[in-house]
Amino acid sequence: MSKVRIAISDIFDEDTIALNEIALLDSIIETLHLRKSVIDTTLQSGLAGSDSLSLLNESVSIFNEIAGNLQRQNILFAQLNEQRQSKIDSAISYNNNVSASTDIEVNSKGVNEIFLDKIVNEDYQLDSAQLATLQSISIQCPFSGGRSVYTARVILRMLGDTTLYIDTTLCAGLGIRFAKNQKTENLNFFIKVIPNPVNENCTFQYLLPEDKEGKIEIYNLLYEKIEELAVKKNSLSQTYQTNKLVSGLYAIRLVVDGSRIGQVKMSVVK
Repeated sequence: MSKVRIAISDIFDEDTIALNEIALLDSIIETLHLRKSVIDTTLQSGLAGSDSLSLLNESVSIFNEIAGNLQRQNILFAQLNEQRQSKIDSAISYNNNVSASTDIEVNSKGVNEIFLDKIVNEDYQLDSAQLATLQSISIQCPFSGGRSVYTARVILRMLGDTTLYIDTTLCAGLGIRFAKNQKTENLNFFIKVIPNPVNENCTFQYLLPEDKEGKIEIYNLLYEKIEELAVKKNSLSQTYQTNKLVSGLYAIRLVVDGSRIGQVKMSVVK
């Protein structure tokens, strides 16, 4: 399963050189558009006089340069998509070749299969069999079912499921007991993301226990922690930039004293 996890993580490790070139081309294209707009306005106003022909030629030249840069961007996007699909195919191959024998392995293989078939491509229209697989995994005790139990819950929650999973009950049959956290138990705290979906910036709004500090944890669909933000005592909100995140769905957790007291899904669209 380690090869599968590595292969899936590699999907989101995009070509930095290509991405930087695309961003640079965006800046160049914007500058060229501004220059062309000024020239075209001058020509339309009739103020160009004897310079009309040279300005017209320059406008045509800028237009061609913009078209060339857009074509280059399309080539880069196509290359990125091809590389990404190749990585997805490799991850699918690794996952298909896994000989799952334990519950943890079976769960991991099943969740990975659904993730690679649908979620990684931002396709959230799961069929009935896929939903049934996720639901059967989500109601297992995480200690016996593995971390894929949490991944299944996150995916279902992002699809609109509101099931409350009581792991103390789900694990009771295995003789597993959880220590109670009296500091946060039965308190009605929350965290929200505004706006949601998010493009570049958003605001996390939250409510903490009085005189308590906390943290915000950001997880991807593989239940890997992407980032952790400090939450100051008595604060109610903070802004966040998504420049470190790719398009997709994330779980945002509010944690105090090591315990989760709030969670919300966040959709990033770029």
